[in-house]
Amino acid sequence: MNLRPDLVLVTGPMVGASSWRPTADRLRASGWRVHVPDVLAASGMLPPWRELSAHYARLVSLEAAPILVGHSLATVVVADLAARMPVCGLIMVDGEIPPASGRVAPGSDSFREFVAGHAHQDGRLPPWSDWGDHRRR
Repeated sequence: MNLRPDLVLVTGPMVGASSWRPTADRLRASGWRVHVPDVLAASGMLPPWRELSAHYARLVSLEAAPILVGHSLATVVVADLAARMPVCGLIMVDGEIPPASGRVAPGSDSFREFVAGHAHQDGRLPPWSDWGDHRRR
């Protein structure tokens, strides 16, 4: 009998669910039950920031309260998601811990300016892996 809670690995809006694949594979090989919900694949497009955790909540349906794991901007997403569903823990990796209440912007002002600097003329961002190649803009 596995007494470990399920792990739900959540990505931020800048990368896809596949970014968790190597981590999920290693955790599964160690006996963990791991879920990597893919909002982009389920929705066909990335929802607005203010709706992101609600989309994750619809994708995560587990019998027992999981541990939510968020990386980077997803630390804010998992904190909000924890307010929408029962959880037994949160792990926040390399991200900010959101305030106890109130609205939270997706990243700091300087980060949003950095991201905006990578956008194409139509406002869309190239894939994360292409951000170093400024010739594509």
